Amino acid sequence: MFLKIEDLSVSQFMTAYPISVESNVSFKTVVDFMSERGFGNLVVMEGRKPTGVFTEREVLRHIVTNNADPNTPVKDIGEQQYEEVNPGTSMLDAAKMMTSKKSRLLVFAESKKLVGIITATDILRAFQKIDNNPSIKPFISKDLAKCNSKISIKEAARIMFDKGVGSLIITDFAYYGIFTERDILHCLKENVSLNDSINAHSSWPLIKAEHTVNAKGVARVMAANNIKRLGITYEKDLIGIITAIDLIDAYQKGSRSSHISHWNEVK
Repeated sequence: MFLKIEDLSVSQFMTAYPISVESNVSFKTVVDFMSERGFGNLVVMEGRKPTGVFTEREVLRHIVTNNADPNTPVKDIGEQQYEEVNPGTSMLDAAKMMTSKKSRLLVFAESKKLVGIITATDILRAFQKIDNNPSIKPFISKDLAKCNSKISIKEAARIMFDKGVGSLIITDFAYYGIFTERDILHCLKENVSLNDSINAHSSWPLIKAEHTVNAKGVARVMAANNIKRLGITYEKDLIGIITAIDLIDAYQKGSRSSHISHWNEVK
């Protein structure tokens, strides 16, 4: 049974009582925890007040600027700003806020108490409950960041940080591979040298789908493989990639009638 998009609220899909960390905790402690639990972000606290969200992007920054010094406290590395929403906010409005402001979303009750976080995975889980199934074609990212498997982990981190992307497509072989921010977390947890090549720490082959796949199909593949990036092919040639954020953009824009004219313009 499908729901109407206006029936979906943040309270139904948020990750309640998100894991938080004090700002003086060391980089190594935070990275190990994120890697072990499969978390892409942690809420940073000063006492009872959230100051920001520590994400995989901050991990890249610390590698590039400080060679991943394990003893540096989180507060000296930085964190992402966040937007406040309340439990009654619609998931559609939350999606618009996440994509337009490129911001993390924390959920606060009326007492200004932190009660949850909304992640890209939460939003996709909500949108799977509606009957909307938009085309992904206008939202495929075609400007891919590519590399070969011989570059070092540190070089890969620099490329991702400089380009503002969360993954690199590895082009050594026709079936391609992928190296992501999450792979870097695992490398740091296992104390792998940053000078090692990314080859043994990448995913092969890149998981792909034909360009005719729709939004629900992409979401199903992502959920089944626990991934947030899917290669898109045309007659088996890789033409782009779609991320969880791209997919959210497709859903929330597809919920408006204006999406029809948008698609006509880009065809």
